[in-house]
Amino acid sequence: MFDPSTPQESLSSPPPGDELGSEILPAGDGGTLSGASTRKVKPLKIVAIGAGAVLLLCVVACLGMQFYPLLMEKLSASQLMGQAAPDFTLSTLDGQQITLSALRGKPVALNFWATWCPSCVTELPDLQQAYQTHQGEAHFYAISLDADPAEVPPFLTTHGVDLPVLLDTEGDAAAKYRVRGIPVTVFIDAQGMIAARHIGSLSAGKFSDYLRQITAGSQ
Repeated sequence: MFDPSTPQESLSSPPPGDELGSEILPAGDGGTLSGASTRKVKPLKIVAIGAGAVLLLCVVACLGMQFYPLLMEKLSASQLMGQAAPDFTLSTLDGQQITLSALRGKPVALNFWATWCPSCVTELPDLQQAYQTHQGEAHFYAISLDADPAEVPPFLTTHGVDLPVLLDTEGDAAAKYRVRGIPVTVFIDAQGMIAARHIGSLSAGKFSDYLRQITAGSQ
């Protein structure tokens, strides 16, 4: 029988040994974590945020490494445009010495490349076509940056290419032209001034366009 004089246990009081129950799922709170549960979740949130920040920094760093050379290449190109082409003397595959300043009177195209460069390999057929088309009206040299010149002749033979090659094993000419990535093609007008610079693979059609612009500009 219910006796009003007898103290009754409050229905809202947690049962003995379950004092944390109201902190985990308090009545009417829709399952929202608080109290002890919040203290357990915060370290996980911090770890997740930290991991996300590290991942973001890695992505930014990778993008920077990819696009920084291209940015610097474009900055260098703008500084050299319209300037006198830096002179150099390099050897051909058969040991002949070629001096750039001795080629004045015709436009000159210098393509900086290497056998280990995938994009350079991609453009080889176009360069071969451009060379065959324009060899009577312009000088063209493919400047190899390979450290070992012995690798160049068999490479050209394998790819069916017969281009006039200059050897820049120490990278001296590339440094003068501020080449930071390859392939890069520099076009010099008949007066020895840098008229255009193309970064990346070059098609035969685009090569012809550059030469037409240079020729038209010098008339």
